[in-house]
Amino acid sequence: MIKPEKNVMLKSVTALAVAGTLMTPALPASAAAIQPVLPASAAATQPAQPSGAAYQLSEVARPSKQDRTFLRTAHQSHVAEIAGARIAQRRATSDEVKALAARLIRDHTAMDADLTAVARRAGVALPKGITADQRRRLGQYESFETARFDLLYVLTQLVGHQVAMNNGETEVKEGTDPRVVQLAKASAPIVKAHHHDLTKLREQMQPL
Repeated sequence: MIKPEKNVMLKSVTALAVAGTLMTPALPASAAAIQPVLPASAAATQPAQPSGAAYQLSEVARPSKQDRTFLRTAHQSHVAEIAGARIAQRRATSDEVKALAARLIRDHTAMDADLTAVARRAGVALPKGITADQRRRLGQYESFETARFDLLYVLTQLVGHQVAMNNGETEVKEGTDPRVVQLAKASAPIVKAHHHDLTKLREQMQPL
């Protein structure tokens, strides 16, 4: 069980965490009826036209701006989560925080592998690195005082996972590529479970 921090210390770490975190057709029947009838020899030379269903599938399978944004943002989030969790495994003083960090590494590695495969099939290029804000957060994890590291890590991860849940919900509602939408649906319960466990840890550190 993690011992509660003093109120003054909790408030200062909470402010730091939140501030740092907030610094991705077929022709209609009537038209078909008036098409000229070609002689058999001429008709045989005409190229076959794809059906309306084929046109629709082509359009649906093309990633929209929303789909591309989700893939790129989620990928950077996974990479940053994995890097942050590795730092937590080294610097955390609580066994519970270290155990959660191990789970985050495992789950986000698996989710990013699925995401990378979908992005490759969809022809979406993923960022090579993480954002400047994410790099600053990792730097803070490395330099923050050990006595207050666990609380900082849990609070910032809570905010980050809430953002990830919001991004996933937006993709499910507004995405057009079924492959990307399905990816968001599949990752949602995992991210939600992480958020739930982080909330429990925060409640142990910050009892009401």
